[in-house]
Amino acid sequence: FIRMPGVAPLDRMIRVTVGRDEDLAIFETALGEALAEVGPPRTV
Repeated sequence: FIRMPGVAPLDRMIRVTVGRDEDLAIFETALGEALAEVGPPRTV
């Protein structure tokens, strides 16, 4: 489950809920790889 709150300051974040520990491990790996691919956050 993924959601993005609509109220500041939480609207700068996403919330992810993952079921089993095995799924969480897979998600952590995939998220880390995706973040490494896009690079560091940009300041606006």
